[in-house]
Amino acid sequence: MVRTMRFSLPFLAGLVFTVSACVDKTSPKPAEPQVTMTELRAFCPQVEIADETAFYTVYHGGGDDAAKVAYQAIISDVTRNCQYGDGKLVMNIHAAGRVVPGPQFRKGNVIMPVRIRILRGTDEILNKTWHHTVTSGDGMTQQFIFAADGVSIPQPQMRNVRVYLGFDIKKKPAPKSPYED
Repeated sequence: MVRTMRFSLPFLAGLVFTVSACVDKTSPKPAEPQVTMTELRAFCPQVEIADETAFYTVYHGGGDDAAKVAYQAIISDVTRNCQYGDGKLVMNIHAAGRVVPGPQFRKGNVIMPVRIRILRGTDEILNKTWHHTVTSGDGMTQQFIFAADGVSIPQPQMRNVRVYLGFDIKKKPAPKSPYED
């Protein structure tokens, strides 16, 4: 005597899904580095833009006549991340902004002096200027990202460190033209 077993279609479908779920077809992923509570609570100073250094206007031929504006650069946003190690605080500081062409704009590279100043209390522990170049060729507003990675200071013992980012108004580039030749 032969016995025939019958299974319902939903039962078979459920069996297939159950068995396939038990098979691991992916290779094991490497363990991601664990973030400790100390690292989560670590102090990472805010970056501030001083109002008087958020704008950088360059005039063709000098002066301050609005009709002679070659371009104006504007810093609109800043961010940072921090890492601690070997008694140091290492920051990656970034800024976003745009270059707006003026009536005397000519295509080419515009050079902007971006300064980062770090204070611990009232003591200045860093004051550095970078010359950031943005290529602008079509006469349209050009966005830019400035990155100062690896800015290192001694590890703060208190939360009294302030970071300022802005244009170095006093240290304008000195070529004949506001553009890189």
